[in-house]
Amino acid sequence: MRSPVVERLSVVPDAAATAEQFADLPFLLLLDSTADPERTGRYSFLTADPYAVIRSRGAKAESLYRGGEWEPLATDALSAVRAALAPLATDPVPGLPPFQGGAAGYIGYDWGATLERLPPSRYDDLALPDLVLGLYDWVLAWDHCEQAAWIIAAGIPEGGTDREASARARLEAVRA
Repeated sequence: MRSPVVERLSVVPDAAATAEQFADLPFLLLLDSTADPERTGRYSFLTADPYAVIRSRGAKAESLYRGGEWEPLATDALSAVRAALAPLATDPVPGLPPFQGGAAGYIGYDWGATLERLPPSRYDDLALPDLVLGLYDWVLAWDHCEQAAWIIAAGIPEGGTDREASARARLEAVRA
C-alpha cells in the first residue's frame, strides 16, 4: 500500500469540539484555521497519539516510540525525522487537504542556536524543548471551502501487507 486509507465524513464536525473528544490522547495537535469566521482559512487538521516523537533542546535530541522511553539520538532532530519518515512515505491522495499524516509539531525560535553561533539566552523562562515533532499515522482533515472532512490513516510505521490492515484499524479507532 503506497496511499493512505481515506474515509470522507458524511457530517462535517466542528474541529475544536472534535479535538475535545481526543483530549485524553498524547501529543494532541489541532491546526485550526477557522478561528476568525470572517477570514476562514481553507484547511484544518487534527491528530494525536503519534507512533514516535522526536524532540531536542539545543543539540541534544531524543526519540520516544509508542510504549517506550525517551532515548538519546546520535544525530540532530531534523535528520532523525527525515530518516524515520523516508522508508515509510506514502503517495498523497489527490483532491484531499495537503497534510495526510507524517511529521507535525513545532520548531521554536531557540532551535536556531543549533544552526548558528548565538549568545546563550540569559535564562530559560519556559523550560520547553526547542523542537518537538510527532510522527503521526492518522489525521482528521477539513477543507472549509468545500465543506468536507476526511479521516486519513497511513498505517505507518508498518510495512508490506500489514500497513493496510494497520491503517484500516486506526481509521476505525479514530471514527469510534
